[in-house]
Amino acid sequence: MGQKANPVGLRLGINRSTDSMWYASKADYPRILRQDIAVRELIEQRFGNALISKIEMRRSSSKLNVRIVATKPMVILGKSGAETDTLKKSIADIADQGLEINVIVDTEKKPLLQSRVVAKMISQQLEQRVAPKQAMKKAIRDVMKSGAYGVRIAISGRLGGAEIARTEWQKDGSVPLHTLRMPIEKSNAVAHTTYGVLGVAVIIAAHPNSVHEEEQHS
Repeated sequence: MGQKANPVGLRLGINRSTDSMWYASKADYPRILRQDIAVRELIEQRFGNALISKIEMRRSSSKLNVRIVATKPMVILGKSGAETDTLKKSIADIADQGLEINVIVDTEKKPLLQSRVVAKMISQQLEQRVAPKQAMKKAIRDVMKSGAYGVRIAISGRLGGAEIARTEWQKDGSVPLHTLRMPIEKSNAVAHTTYGVLGVAVIIAAHPNSVHEEEQHS
């Protein structure tokens, strides 16, 4: 069997940091980890249409800062920030009592270079009965136009209502998974269709210039 490493986890500490940053003792770690996962699931379920690209959480003994980067931030903010206040109360119910909750919402400037956004967009198209090949082809074209170095997309499941599940994939450009200096984004999404669940996997190599500049200086 092939031994495969997640390209995002492989680059932690090299060209990216973790999305959650906090410290806990051995006794408190499971409880805080469950809270972290619950907060992320809450945000994803409530604001899935906002096309969220990143959820960062920074936690101290008295404060919890949640930063949400979304393609459509107004879906999260609502009118006069009313939705944000409601979200703070929901997070406070999940987190430890006494924590000060801060929610920051930023706009994603390059959504088509974020694998999480692209995977969500493809899953929405599949739920609207767009053909898998057509959805992949359009996504790859848009991602490459946005300046990506390479992109690879795979869709698995009962494609087209077939009785036997299969996987189809397409790629364009270069996706050098073994080049640790190349920032790689990988995300998965699920599409609930009338003939079953389809899985979407997207890998994007978004910043080729950083590799070329380092090679010139070396």
